[in-house]
Amino acid sequence: MEEDTLSSSEYPKAQQFGLSDKATDYSEICSRKHFRIFKMQRYGRWYALKGLQPDFIADPFWMRVLEKEFDIGVKMSHPNIVKVLGHENDPVAGQCIVMDFVDGRTLEEFLKENPSLEKRKKVVEQLLSAIRYCHLLQVVHRDLKPSNILVTRNGDDVKLIDFGCADTDYHANLKGPAYTEGYAAPEQLAGAPVDCRTDIYSFGVLLNEISPKHYRLVARRCTQADPARRYGNVDAVERAIKNTDTVRKSLWFAIPAVILLLALSIIWPKEIMEMKNQPETTVVSDTVLPHGDMTVLSPTIPISQESAYINVIGAKVSETSGSSPEITPVQSYVVTPIAHTGIDQLDDAVVRLRNYGEVLYSEFVHEVTTITPMYKTKADLLMLRKGAQMAHDVFLDYLPSLSGMSEAQQYYARETLLKEEEALEKRMTDYLSKLNLKKETEEQWKNDKMIPQLQADLVKLQSEMDKYQ
Repeated sequence: MEEDTLSSSEYPKAQQFGLSDKATDYSEICSRKHFRIFKMQRYGRWYALKGLQPDFIADPFWMRVLEKEFDIGVKMSHPNIVKVLGHENDPVAGQCIVMDFVDGRTLEEFLKENPSLEKRKKVVEQLLSAIRYCHLLQVVHRDLKPSNILVTRNGDDVKLIDFGCADTDYHANLKGPAYTEGYAAPEQLAGAPVDCRTDIYSFGVLLNEISPKHYRLVARRCTQADPARRYGNVDAVERAIKNTDTVRKSLWFAIPAVILLLALSIIWPKEIMEMKNQPETTVVSDTVLPHGDMTVLSPTIPISQESAYINVIGAKVSETSGSSPEITPVQSYVVTPIAHTGIDQLDDAVVRLRNYGEVLYSEFVHEVTTITPMYKTKADLLMLRKGAQMAHDVFLDYLPSLSGMSEAQQYYARETLLKEEEALEKRMTDYLSKLNLKKETEEQWKNDKMIPQLQADLVKLQSEMDKYQ
């Protein structure tokens, strides 16, 4: 009788795997001016291939760009950065980088879905983690923007992509300017050297898009024109974000206590009356006062109805016939203290600050219509200086006059008052959009004596305000 089973020394005949090493199912998923990206299947899984457009395959410069992106990407291993697996000469994509395929959508598409605050926070946290990892490897991405940030459909996890513009200390070639307008830091636009603070600037722009209300003050610090005024590294940005979240939690934890006090005032009025001398714990509602009759703000220097006026840093612009206006230092505004301090006076402060904004707006209109020469970038600087002056006065004059508040109440007051600054900036932006000013020439910029003063004013204002951020 034949044995139906194999002896211990025998093995079954090896079968071939059903998974093929042959690349199949190609589809082009992205096409840009110089690059194109394909999706293809191999070994039963999807991969992404990044290669050059046909017109640039023979261009040595763009081939070096692709090689540099591979060299940077292959050294990275982080859950929020797309994994570079290798490079090869593919029959469809040509010389290309092989990467993990990410089933996701761009950050811009993700935000159009109106995600919850918690999902937005997760994106911020993971994006910071990816940027920190890059900086630890001495890599500056230089092109952080929504289209280079993918958010997975399964789990909403961040995947940072496209290191084609990235740079490192150890790469000797391709050191030229690389950026996307709208997200690039001023030093990138000027072709100056960049460092990790350049990515922090771009992150600040993104932060304003991801969560425009929640982290507005952090984004403001990230996007300072002077790199020295930004956060020095990603850890500092992360601490600022955590502090913001902590203060907001403190504010919301205080609300149940307020409700309880209101209930007690109905049930036990006698006991509540005895608490009159206790420190206030009321949290005011997020009320925007209507425009109407306002108390006139009284600056320490009268505002002349003639040619002299007070500018954003308390400088007077005097007009002399036949010459351009010049800035001469004068005394700055001092806000008159509020008679009764406490958070219950916040509404009064909002009215007074709104009136102050009217003064600044009138000054701005006067500047851009009377100072010559006037061109787009100069007008933008004048607008930035007005906005910076209002923010400066919020921190140095208005908030200190609202004494007796807890840390959470101070944060709420700060957010409320800065809404008036946002309103001023919007009015000035709208006004400039109607003027259709021309862009300055390089010669105009270099020879304009007011430009260095405007830039110095912005640095001075931020320096004075840094300790309040």
